[in-house]
Amino acid sequence: ESFISNASSNRFPVGFGRVNTAPDNIGVNVEGTQVATIGKPKTVSVVDTSSNEFSISGHPYNTGDRVVITSDGAVPGGLVSGTGYFVISASATSITLSATRAGAVGNSEIDIQSVGSGTITVASDEIFTLTRAGSSGTVTLKKADVTVGTFTNTNVNSPLRLFYWNREQSASSTVPVLKEIKVTGAI
Repeated sequence: ESFISNASSNRFPVGFGRVNTAPDNIGVNVEGTQVATIGKPKTVSVVDTSSNEFSISGHPYNTGDRVVITSDGAVPGGLVSGTGYFVISASATSITLSATRAGAVGNSEIDIQSVGSGTITVASDEIFTLTRAGSSGTVTLKKADVTVGTFTNTNVNSPLRLFYWNREQSASSTVPVLKEIKVTGAI
């Protein structure tokens, strides 16, 4: 916690870690302040084709969150396994999906044509981007196209120091908090 709590040349300004008060969420922190959350994977209990709703007990997803749907059988009709969709939070226990973030905000849901089979899982598939103005300027963290935090890179002696810090209180070696990190345009 002390390594993401505030700005320092020896600390990681951006961190991802379990939210103690909401264990189904991963907190996204900038210099110790939570700026966003990511929902942990959840199992769907019921797919309702008449309302296009996925019942998920106590789901952690917000409208506009990017997720993927997978199944150890068949995914529900109208969806493609592993493709990014956007949540419309219908209630505390159900969601519908949209093909775009703008569609989710506008309640434009996908028509679910069949319930699928097997264990159906919804998992976060958010994309975060860090950009920096120069080698030691202001850094912007975006979730998709929305800025969720900014900070000044105080580590001018080593401006390429990692910005990511990840801590998950879990014994799981198969369900990582971060799926991948891509670095492009490093100076």
